[in-house]
Amino acid sequence: MKNREEKVLSNQCRICGASAEYSHYGVISCYACQIFFRRHANSSKVPSLNLLQSDKSLLTQNQWRLIFNLCNVCNESNLFSTGQLLFNTYYDSKSTNIVDETLMNEFLVSVYETVRTYLHLNDDRSIILHSAANNITCLTGSFVLSYCHLLFVDAFENTINLRFGKNTINIHHWADKFIDSDVVLIKLSISLFAVSQYTYLYSPNMLKDLTNPINILEIQNKYAEVIWIYLLYRYGYYEAIKRFLKLTLWFIAGWFLSYDGQKSMKHVNSVHTVVEQTELKLILDDVDQIVEENK
Repeated sequence: MKNREEKVLSNQCRICGASAEYSHYGVISCYACQIFFRRHANSSKVPSLNLLQSDKSLLTQNQWRLIFNLCNVCNESNLFSTGQLLFNTYYDSKSTNIVDETLMNEFLVSVYETVRTYLHLNDDRSIILHSAANNITCLTGSFVLSYCHLLFVDAFENTINLRFGKNTINIHHWADKFIDSDVVLIKLSISLFAVSQYTYLYSPNMLKDLTNPINILEIQNKYAEVIWIYLLYRYGYYEAIKRFLKLTLWFIAGWFLSYDGQKSMKHVNSVHTVVEQTELKLILDDVDQIVEENK
């Protein structure tokens, strides 16, 4: 039996580490962090460090609103509950057998359901549904495995090995080294990774996804800028650089996960189902809007 690092899922705020009892914005957080965005949702500007000049720059109200919206649509509460159940059920067990199939399927369904909801709630990602669905699935899975400490559960590792291959769990262990403790940063990062494009990812709709390259670049720039300014505001210049570097390395691991996932037809079919359901939901939303406007 391999040595295990003692990790206990305690009721601690995932943002500042303080004692916390309730879940806000999909994660366990204390009251102070709960009102973090609400505190800045006013007409005043929040100063942050400007790297190019010695004076202070401004984080606009629109940028704070964007941060709030991106965090709010990324709701992994159900996924966290399933992941925590897996951890609590199997971590103390001496058995190295695979996870119960029903529980494992429930966990995987929660991953894809979280992604489907995430895609539907943001128009930016709807223009590149196929690649965004795959990207969000891989990075969200990486985050949840780390957050719920499932990489330290032998039975879970064995189940992933059987379903997706040994390489998948190895990449997850590598990615775990770069996952930041700041949940707000994680949620913003997932949104940026969702609109990332890279040529080696297989997608039958790749040409369709790339029909709006200017729009995609504008979204990427908008998300990257707000992440950088948030880091400067919260951590200062030195720590912001360190965290942004780790974020870049996490993205690289995410690209490997995305590529590796294309070898599993179960994953490919699940992502395709997510895309179809999202497209249908977006069409129905458009129909409802037209009906409402014509009343």
